[in-house]
Amino acid sequence: MAFEPPTFNIVCNIFTGLAPPAGLRLAAVPCNLAAGRRGRNSEGEMIVIGLGGGMWLLLPARTDIRDFASASGADSVECPAGSGRYYQVEWVDDSGRGFSNESRFALLFKLVPWPTPYP
Repeated sequence: MAFEPPTFNIVCNIFTGLAPPAGLRLAAVPCNLAAGRRGRNSEGEMIVIGLGGGMWLLLPARTDIRDFASASGADSVECPAGSGRYYQVEWVDDSGRGFSNESRFALLFKLVPWPTPYP
């Protein structure tokens, strides 16, 4: 059985820098936000990195999303778009590069404050 590409079931907004909502660069980008197996160790326990753990954002291949390795600095993401839930982009890389299931992923951490109650 071949691996399938992720389902991009929601959209997000990608901002330049860590001070949204200024600097909107990409709007309504198809994505998938999940903790999933990517956030678990070999025993199935959640991996917690820093305060509040992290979430995985899956995006179509070659989506222009940037982490701290970028000369312009890391992006921030509002996910889902319009929710007021902002995240800092910590790490970006590709999965399945060169295969039919190729996608891009980003490890995200919360930027506070979030709206209350959480949307």
